[in-house]
Formats: sequence, C-alpha cells, structure tokens
Amino acid sequence: MRLWSQSGSAGLISFTGSISTFTINVSIPAQGSILLGNPGNGSEVPYLNSVSAHQNNVSVINFNGNDGLALLDGNDNVIDLFGTGINAANVSYQRNLNVSNPNPNFQINEWTVLSLNAVQTALNSSAAFLLVHQVICPAPDQASNLQLTQTLTNTIQGTFNPSNNADKYIVVRTTQAQLNALPQNGVQYTVGQFIGNGTVVYQGPNTFFSSIVQPATNYFFTIFSFRDNSCIGGPTYQTLSPLTSSILSLPNCQAPLFQPNNLTFSSVGSSQMQLNFHKSIDADAYLIVRYNNTTIYLPTYGVTYKRGHQIGPATVAYFGSDTSFL
Repeated sequence: MRLWSQSGSAGLISFTGSISTFTINVSIPAQGSILLGNPGNGSEVPYLNSVSAHQNNVSVINFNGNDGLALLDGNDNVIDLFGTGINAANVSYQRNLNVSNPNPNFQINEWTVLSLNAVQTALNSSAAFLLVHQVICPAPDQASNLQLTQTLTNTIQGTFNPSNNADKYIVVRTTQAQLNALPQNGVQYTVGQFIGNGTVVYQGPNTFFSSIVQPATNYFFTIFSFRDNSCIGGPTYQTLSPLTSSILSLPNCQAPLFQPNNLTFSSVGSSQMQLNFHKSIDADAYLIVRYNNTTIYLPTYGVTYKRGHQIGPATVAYFGSDTSFL
C-alpha cells in the first residue's frame, strides 16, 4: 500500500512527490479481502493500519483527510488507485458495489461521495459502514467445447472446458432444439427443476456431468456459467451465447435375427481346444458357455458377461466379437 498526501485540506490529490509505504505482510487468498482500517466509527477519519495495530502504533499510517491511496504489486505496478484530482478533505468515498475489478486509474464514477457523518452513523448492513463489502456478482464468461458421448446404454456423458472466471455451471437438457426460457439471477436451481421446456441435470463446479436418457431420442444440452462466490446478489448467470450441443441417444439393442453356424472343434487336448464358427450376419458379439448336460440356460438381457461367469450351472467360456478362440 502507498499513500500520497496533500498538505492541509486544500488542493487536489496528485500522485507525485514523497511517498509513504505500508507493507501488507499477510497473504490474501484468491477473491479474498483484507481489512485495512479501524472499523470503529469514531470522530476521526479512520487510520490505515494492519490487522493487529492500534491508532497510536508507529506502524500506522494516518489519513489526514486529503490523501490518495494505491495498491501495488511486488514490482510497484499500480493495481488499484484512489484519489487523483479530487479534494477528499472531510468527506468519505464509498466504492460502488457494482465495480467488480481493480482499476489502476482513478475513475470518480466508481465511487460515491459521502459525508463523514453518513459513515459514522451508517448501519452495519449499509455499504457506507466501515467494513469489507462484497461486490455485486458479475456475469462470468461462458464455458466452451462441449463434448457429448454415450458409452452406457441409458446414460449420456458430457465434458467441457471451464470458463476463466465462473464459480459454477448449470446444465439444462431439452428434447427440443431451443430452450424457451433462461435461468433467472438470484435463483438457485437444483437437479430435476424445470427451466421452461428444459430440465436441470447438473449444477455445480465440475466440468463434467451425466444424464440418464431414453433410447433413440434427440437431446439438446445448454450450459450456463454463473458467479455466486465472494459477491452478493448471486447467482448471476451468463445468458448470452450459452454453450450448446446435441446428441441422438442409442436405440435399445435388438436380439439378432441370425445365429452363428458351423461350430467346429480342433486341436482337442486334455485341457484345451480350439473353437471356430461362422459369424452371424447381424450380430455384434457372441457368448459361448460350457456345461455338462443338454439343458440350455439363457443369458439375461442387459448383463455383460465375462469369462468364468456362471449362467446357472454353465460357465462362460467366451464373450466377444471373434469367431475363433482357444
């Protein structure tokens, strides 16, 4: 922190000349805040001080009533600045809550002028009260590159690239090409809730989701980024140009009409043999079981079998697409 002083109460603040420096010796987390001042509403303009300092401590920098203030990084580059070209004697300046980003140049329209009395008598719920106040949640950038896949029979999975500044995302699924409503700021949606003709299937910070679907149906997914962390008034949704994509879900698997044929055995030994057969013209894979009697035990629909699994007393010897195995 650096403080530029204007002698006396006359004249405009100019960021030139001698500079007083105050080092912040604590870490500030991302999107976090640190209070630099005495929160007591006394008869004097508050001092700039560390968290543990008192007003009579030599480590304290005193505002004399017409001083400018700047926040700098480790290379002395100005990150945020207050006070160029104004007279701040006996008045207070409140940072407007809709200002969400630092500004290395002082802009008077980012501040509201208040009397010292207004600050001293402000309620603790007021933005004029001497406290850290969160900004109004701004709308973030949208996510990008939505990819939809279906690896399971009744589940569609989605992944996307994150937004640079979003806290969370809401994913809405429809069976129509256009979502006919938008999420409303300040409303916290949950999975299963409707937004117009769409259903919320995910809400949270992750960049992946899954959704149970019906077979052979066109599904359209819309993703909105939003902010609701370290700010007020959220969630605030970015509704311009949301991320969208669609996918046709897989149909229900139908039993093939044609069985394989011409099963032959070769290289028969005491512990193994070679099996060969002609493939079916409409099957994707084959299940071969081994048993010791003539009773045929049927497999169960929807179950993926592996070698060694049991179907009744029968043992699965093979499951796959090859027409020859040992």
